[in-house]
Parts: sequence; C-alpha cells; structure tokens
Amino acid sequence: MKKNVVANTLLLSFTYLILWFTDLLSLPYQIVALYFFVLYILKSAFLLKAGLGHKSFSVKYNFVILIKMISSLLVLSIYFIFFAETASNKEIIRFCSLFVGLYFLYLIVNTKLFFQHTSEAD
Repeated sequence: MKKNVVANTLLLSFTYLILWFTDLLSLPYQIVALYFFVLYILKSAFLLKAGLGHKSFSVKYNFVILIKMISSLLVLSIYFIFFAETASNKEIIRFCSLFVGLYFLYLIVNTKLFFQHTSEAD
C-alpha cells in the first residue's frame, strides 16, 4: 500500500507541476488531478483490504473498474454542464486531453504497481 500512496503522490505532484508550468492551474484541472489521486488511493485500499487470494477477487476488481468508469463519466459530465459553456473550444480540448492523459497515466502506473504487488505476494 505504501508504494501505491507514494506513486500516486508523486503523480499528483508531477501533474500539479506540469499544470503550473503550463499556466493551467485553474479549478477544473485541479479537480481532475485530485480526482484521479483519490480514486486510485481508494481503489488500492479497497482491493488490498479485500484480499488478493480470494476466489471473488476478479469480481471485486471488475466492480471497482466499473465504478471508476462510471465516476469518470460523471466527472466529465459535470465539467460539460458547469464549465464548458463559458470555455472556448481550445479549453475544452485541453481539459479532455488532460483528463484522458491522466486516466491512462494513472491506469498504467497503478496497474503495474498493483499486479507487481500481487506477484510478490505469491
């Protein structure tokens, strides 16, 4: 669990650093960075607490993935409802690019860490 917290904290710090250097440190971008940080910390905690050796692990893992996808859709919907109306097309594309980029960055890093942890447990 410590590896996941450290890795996610480093990703969050890296994200904020990039946003700061590119002058994109506005509220929607901060929310997205925090969203992925909290989402993957909760996912790791739930799955590690649920136990890696149980027969129902794949069901729990798939359920967490489904919740992640639904909550991501919800976050994007909230952005388009509250922020996109006043944003330019360029700003909307930036936001969506950041969202998708962070989605895959967190997915790759956390999947690698999680399954590295399960193989060490065997």
